[in-house]
Amino acid sequence: MKSKFGLSSSSTVVDVGSGTGISSELFLKNGNIVYGVEPNEPMRKAAESLLKNYKNFQSVSGTAEVTTLPSRCADFVIAAQAFHWFSPKPTQEEFRRILKADGCAVVLFNDRKTMGSNFAIQYEAMLNSFGTDYKDVNHKNVSQKRLREFMGQYEDFYFSNYQEFDFEGLLGRVKSSSYAPKEGDPIFSEMVQKVKEIFDENQQDGLVKMEYTTQMFCSRLNQQVSMTPYQLDQPKAENYEFLKTVYHITLKEHVAKIWGWDETTQDNLFNEDFESGQIQIINSSNGPVGYLQLKQDDVAIYIVNILILPEFQNQKFGASIIKDLISTAIAARLMLRLGVFKVNTRAKSLYSSLGFQLYSETETHYLMQINPA
Repeated sequence: MKSKFGLSSSSTVVDVGSGTGISSELFLKNGNIVYGVEPNEPMRKAAESLLKNYKNFQSVSGTAEVTTLPSRCADFVIAAQAFHWFSPKPTQEEFRRILKADGCAVVLFNDRKTMGSNFAIQYEAMLNSFGTDYKDVNHKNVSQKRLREFMGQYEDFYFSNYQEFDFEGLLGRVKSSSYAPKEGDPIFSEMVQKVKEIFDENQQDGLVKMEYTTQMFCSRLNQQVSMTPYQLDQPKAENYEFLKTVYHITLKEHVAKIWGWDETTQDNLFNEDFESGQIQIINSSNGPVGYLQLKQDDVAIYIVNILILPEFQNQKFGASIIKDLISTAIAARLMLRLGVFKVNTRAKSLYSSLGFQLYSETETHYLMQINPA
């Protein structure tokens, strides 16, 4: 944030959904004035206790939708591990109101790894078993579409980190979660016993390691004219002719160079794609501009086709979609793969510029991927 977005000790930071003050303290240590906006009184009181020695901390009883702060007061508005609680549209309006003209909105998630170690797998299974509404409030449910609609054009960053816990620390982390059963709940004791079993099986030298990928999304909300350059929608029967036209116009030149273009064969191939359920229409504010076709398995998300009508090319629809898919793949720890015609050198250059690397090739295609590892 310092190097890319100009955070300095003189920046004013609004921490929305500040909870017990953990994220606020990071900025207070940097010398910032920090407003911690938190609607939950016990959590707000805990933050006030934790941060009582920081003269630059102001505790605010407010919500993401109504912070109660003055307009244009913030250089940065941050939401650390809280965005999934917000109502996107009124929150976006409130962030725009309190941000300065060149201010930056920052959404942060600590994405706990649920695979890769015996501890990670068992801990996730325990939360799914005992968490009262874990699946509903899990921040992993925040889609790239929702982020795009809220933030518009954003930059995203990913960092690996971890925490180590002794048993009391691990149990405290579980108990502090909003979805954990409370003491007195019939399943509370059973949950504690399960946490103890997981800890005992996986501890080394009295500690377990919880690994994360920290995801950071940054956007200068007030410098954007259009919040959403595209939207993906499921096609209906009445979209068939439009989509077939997109297929013909965008692919005919390349297919003809390689195999020759046979209308009947290509119509049959398109019909298979249309009936597969893999196609989504790419819509802009001026109407449909093309379509996206995706497949996914346990290894990768595959871009089968991303087809934009010629009159809408060079308007960054393709690049915006691909950047969102890259973010989705990284967050899911999946590879993002595609094949590009060897004769389509322009597309290959675009994919290379976005970070795709060649991993194989066929007689007709370069096979490219981004590996989240």
